[in-house]
Amino acid sequence: MCIAGGESEEKGCIVRKSLVMVSVTLAVFLSVLASPSDGLAAVGPMPEADLTRAQLPDGLRQLASDQAIEMANDPRLADARENWSSDSDFVDQIDYQLKFRAQVDFMSSDPEYLGELLVARPTNMGIEEMGLYMSDEEAAEMRRRDALGDKMEALVEQVTGVTSTDVKEGVLPDYGPNFGGIWQDQTDGGRILLAVVDASQLDVASLVKAVGDADSLVVIRQEYTYNETEAFRDKLESELDGLGIAGDVMAVSSGEGRLLQVRVQDPGLLPDSFGSSVPEGAFRVVQGAPSVSAGAVNTTHAWADEQPGLRVTTWESGNPYGDVCTWGFNGHTSGYNYIIMAGHCMPPSYKNVTGSWVELSVMQNGDSGSHNLTPGWSFLRSLDGTSHDVLRISSSYADDNCYHGSGSSASAHCQYTMSYRALHNSWETGSDRSCASLGNSNAFRCGYILEEGINGGTTVRVGVQVIGGDSGAGFMYGSRIDGILRDRSATEAYFESAYYVQVALGSGYFYFNCAYRRATHSDPSGWGSCPAIDA
Repeated sequence: MCIAGGESEEKGCIVRKSLVMVSVTLAVFLSVLASPSDGLAAVGPMPEADLTRAQLPDGLRQLASDQAIEMANDPRLADARENWSSDSDFVDQIDYQLKFRAQVDFMSSDPEYLGELLVARPTNMGIEEMGLYMSDEEAAEMRRRDALGDKMEALVEQVTGVTSTDVKEGVLPDYGPNFGGIWQDQTDGGRILLAVVDASQLDVASLVKAVGDADSLVVIRQEYTYNETEAFRDKLESELDGLGIAGDVMAVSSGEGRLLQVRVQDPGLLPDSFGSSVPEGAFRVVQGAPSVSAGAVNTTHAWADEQPGLRVTTWESGNPYGDVCTWGFNGHTSGYNYIIMAGHCMPPSYKNVTGSWVELSVMQNGDSGSHNLTPGWSFLRSLDGTSHDVLRISSSYADDNCYHGSGSSASAHCQYTMSYRALHNSWETGSDRSCASLGNSNAFRCGYILEEGINGGTTVRVGVQVIGGDSGAGFMYGSRIDGILRDRSATEAYFESAYYVQVALGSGYFYFNCAYRRATHSDPSGWGSCPAIDA
């Protein structure tokens, strides 16, 4: 086995990172003022006191990187900070800027550039769905790449004969003997990478015509087809389960192809026979913590702000402790409106159950303590397992299609209204984006789709960092529902796709609350089914 990032020199290499933050004392600050030629005093307005991690709200205190806090104190961003409504919102935006810009090659993270960019707000929101300030040039390049990524579906049809509209939801198509995968590389000009087993079988001229120019398409060879890789994934996951070792089997798309990585905390625990059920070279092992349950918005909210995207706590009578999670979306049957979250958000006695209880409560963490969103009897359906990790609990407060937006937005309450849900596995890897209001992090974040079809097809991996307590957050894009946050790794999130959420919670009679406009105080029988669209 090839082990990257492990402890064995024979099997790989080790990468270590460290970052040290330094604070400035009052004496040093005064000495700088006395010597303009030495630095800060020559930059412009008098610097404010250094921001520290301890000053941030609980969730953001965990989420924000050292680099974001350091940059928030950079004199080159002093003008931007001075014009911001609150220091915590300023750090939040910088953290978001740095983490998203690291995913692409066309957006600068230079402090001087970001300082000028953030001073120019709020007219430069760029892509409205993202809540991320950017220049007009950056927004134009993102839209160009979005349009290019939309052509991938036509390429798949040419290579495989499979049209997405002809595939039944929940079914993995048979892509045939040549197709290995397709994705967009945001770190290389947004080019489309098409992996195949035998490039000689391709009509390259026709593919280039579909894309628009030869420079935007790269064809690479890989050993195994898409369907073979998925079959190998199932076998490797079964081997991990049989060994009792926690780990993830991921399909990572890069210039090498769409290849499987097995991520475990200690690769040395894997026996030499691990992977014998698949061909040699079909995967590699990497060292890293496996994904775990992502199990608010910590800033206070008036009770009128009850809506998906905010922090809640689930608890039962007699138990003084509750589980912090995020209210994901609203849904309905013909008789009740429902709060939708992750199944593991429930106390132990209320996981994998269906029924009515009076002892169970979902509390919104608001501006004067906690407010019960499920008073009296509530009907609950919860699933907490490998295939599904979702729940619905009836609530009279889940009677709209609202969604909480960016905390720094003047219209954060019901900033987005849900109109559609995404089709099963309809995202283009490396091209489509998804966003979420993270309850415990007190943040709104977007990232690129990195992989779909995980956990038997139910789960999607996205480049968004989350923390414990963000579980249950609703991933969406604009007015489209993508799924419910269930797991996390150090830098990524995993959401159960909207199609499977709907299947798990009641296929044929349970739907998300969707409308083409904002709809509030709606009776459950008035919603109807939620239309599905290609992401």
